[in-house]
Amino acid sequence: MKAIHLPSPNETAALGTAGLRDSFLLEDLFRPGELTMVATDLDRAVVGAAVPTGRGLELSCPQDLRAAHFCERRELGVLNLGGPGTVTVDGDGFDLGARECLYVGRMMGQPRETRPLWVADRQAVLAPAWSIHCGCGTAAYRFAWAMGGENQAFTDMDGVAINELR
Repeated sequence: MKAIHLPSPNETAALGTAGLRDSFLLEDLFRPGELTMVATDLDRAVVGAAVPTGRGLELSCPQDLRAAHFCERRELGVLNLGGPGTVTVDGDGFDLGARECLYVGRMMGQPRETRPLWVADRQAVLAPAWSIHCGCGTAAYRFAWAMGGENQAFTDMDGVAINELR
């Protein structure tokens, strides 16, 4: 997996057109029959493109992520820019039409009984210690996260594998 480290604002100010393209443009991302990924230092995002050509493509976990599976410590958004297709997550198939998307991540609830909780603007969520919690947005959004204590290592949390969530 290719890794890109973005230049600072001062470095960017000194770049010409070629330098801007080299630093910020992801070329050759959409390759027929392949799944291509690029890691960035922009919030540790991984940008990828899958272009199936008659056979399925598997999202394996690159060694650089140091995780058992791709969604171990991250969510995944799939946006279908092509024709109809199916995305399989933990054995369940999700049919996607052109310009439809799928979010793969953790919701709220106990690991054996997760449920979505829809939150509107200017609402807040209380996330109890026993609950799985995560979030995604349908548009640009801001949120505030607060937790008590000095939980920097998160050693007091029970890890739950994605394939155990229901």
